[in-house]
Amino acid sequence: MAFWQRGKKHRDEIDAEIRSHLQMAARDRVERGEAAQQADHAARREFGNVGLVQEVPATSGVGAGCKTSYKTFASAFACCASLLASRSRLC
Repeated sequence: MAFWQRGKKHRDEIDAEIRSHLQMAARDRVERGEAAQQADHAARREFGNVGLVQEVPATSGVGAGCKTSYKTFASAFACCASLLASRSRLC
């Protein structure tokens, strides 16, 4: 499977998971006596920002780890270079 197809499959799985969660939450509310439309709205309100939840897995994969590692390495390198530069001025 090509890498772009894996990404779409992963997004589809996340979307299905979110839909499932919202449906279960709404169904629980209906079983407790809420009207269906109110239950749907309340479940979405309770869940929060669906778009943000969809983006979190996309920004926390392997690529995000590489990006974070690179930033950490670059920061450490800059710190070491600064330390070495200040030591050479002291001698």
